[in-house]
Amino acid sequence: MSDRILILIPPINLIGGVSGHYRGLQKYWSKNILYFETAKFSTKSKWNIIISILNILEYIYALIRHNPAKIVINISLKKGFFSKNNYIKIGKLFRKKVIVFIHGWDADYEYMLQSHNARLILSSDGFILLSESFKNKLAEYVPKNKIFLTTTKVDDSLIKDYDIDNRTGKIETLLFLSRVEKEKGIFIVIDAFNKLIPKYPNLKLSIVGDGTALDEVKHQIDKDKIRNVTIHGRLSGNDLIKAFSDADLFILPTTHGEGLPGALLEAMAFGLPAITRPVGGIPDFFTNGEMGMLTESLNPNDYAQYIEQLINDPVLTKKISLTNYNYAKEHFWASIVARQMEQIFKNI
Repeated sequence: MSDRILILIPPINLIGGVSGHYRGLQKYWSKNILYFETAKFSTKSKWNIIISILNILEYIYALIRHNPAKIVINISLKKGFFSKNNYIKIGKLFRKKVIVFIHGWDADYEYMLQSHNARLILSSDGFILLSESFKNKLAEYVPKNKIFLTTTKVDDSLIKDYDIDNRTGKIETLLFLSRVEKEKGIFIVIDAFNKLIPKYPNLKLSIVGDGTALDEVKHQIDKDKIRNVTIHGRLSGNDLIKAFSDADLFILPTTHGEGLPGALLEAMAFGLPAITRPVGGIPDFFTNGEMGMLTESLNPNDYAQYIEQLINDPVLTKKISLTNYNYAKEHFWASIVARQMEQIFKNI
């Protein structure tokens, strides 16, 4: 029997998300792991139906050509949860084991698990999730022994030359690195930073990423005349490494239906203390006080207070830096995650 695993992914060169996850793992897989790119097309295109049919035909050809033992379907519990149902149906028709990897989990869409359309997904042979809380919710619908946990990853090459001894515990630059969206907490970060500037005039804020709220962010910074803010846009390669290296504290007050934010794991790999919220898989590993601050709050005043605590305690901040660096090296490097995921595939 074939040991091959066919993983269905969006186009590999898309920035971030599922594509970024699998692009980062690609060089660490064994030869048994194969990718199949599902089509990415505009919902306004008149060719959508034709493109979809062609992609399904390509998928069938890939199943015949590679004869994988198992296929991995990547979805999120949100709008579009059922978009991969046809791929699951075809996989089952070809008598392949189907593994569903649910990356994001929006609580507002949990009702979908009770719908008739969810029966096909829930009949899959195994499930991979990013959070213990997601696992407990899904276990209401499928046997718990069919559910496995993994993590997102940090590309080994991103941090291979980084020296943790550069971390002194001094905080001069705050980093927000994510999609620039309200639900990612960017306005909380800006407001908290603005409250600290009068007392800490040399403090800086670095914003990395783009998104639909970017123009509004620029407008607020100009309107409120907030100093020392640099908006970099989306970064990659050496520019991304520099952004992490130059920063001293990572902040992500997200309310988004996260699985496990890759930017948080990357920040920890660079030894950055983090201030974030207990969403998705974050509370499964993040120890409040030892890795930074974990808070339910959405109040900028609270974030300003947490930042100030770390500013005024460089000994603690340096200790957190070393803790985060070592934890990320042991758990989040892509080479480690790839091996763990392949073991999960074998166990299903």
